[in-house]
Amino acid sequence: SAESFCSGEGIAKLAPFMFPQVFKEPTDTRRLVELAEGGDQKARAVITESARRTGQVCAMIADVLIPQVIVLGSLARYLGDEWLALIREEFRKQALENNSRHTRIVPAALGDRLQPLSAIAPVVFRASR
Repeated sequence: SAESFCSGEGIAKLAPFMFPQVFKEPTDTRRLVELAEGGDQKARAVITESARRTGQVCAMIADVLIPQVIVLGSLARYLGDEWLALIREEFRKQALENNSRHTRIVPAALGDRLQPLSAIAPVVFRASR
């Protein structure tokens, strides 16, 4: 599922799935980033696989819905530009050419406010109906 690859909790579980001899249990995503930045190739492979799969999910979304923009949440902020570049690269490979040219993939612009605002958005939406 998309959640398995495109969420912090999913990445934490992906590490022991990919490398059970190294990661005995789910590993905090921030810790994986630290390890990858420090040169750990297995942690880097986990983050790369997450980006690849996220790019594939974005391609499926683009091919079905043809959006102008796909906005990625918190992980885009935590994992940074390199993760986003890998997503975009995979997206271009997988999406239909016309869709990949017309759909942008961007990180959410809400920064630290993203998660709290996401939590209250359904309440505000329902109250406005």
